[in-house]
Amino acid sequence: MDKEQIKHEWEKGGLVAPEVDIYEQEDAFIILLNMPGVTREKAQVSFANGLLEVYGAVAERSYGDKCILDEIEHGNFYREFKVGDAVDITKISAKMEHGILTVTLPKHERIKPRQIPVEVV
Repeated sequence: MDKEQIKHEWEKGGLVAPEVDIYEQEDAFIILLNMPGVTREKAQVSFANGLLEVYGAVAERSYGDKCILDEIEHGNFYREFKVGDAVDITKISAKMEHGILTVTLPKHERIKPRQIPVEVV
């Protein structure tokens, strides 16, 4: 699905916002998105104009004609995040494993904590 179709589908309520955990590490921010049913091939991550967008298309489920209990929220996923200038956007990476999309946003070297040596005069 292209960006315009995704935006249109999101605005009319046709997409599910995945559950998210966000962690800060010394050298990166880590975003974990719970997207069951989404394969690596069906996940899209993009960044433009300070906005990180994540989309995941779910494969069709087929377990038979008669569903006895349906509690699992299913549908295609979409979520967006504003990203500040602390992130080195050229090094953003993503991986999908067991329905969890992990997006790593490395911090710029200029904002990482560092030790400054004290010189003897």
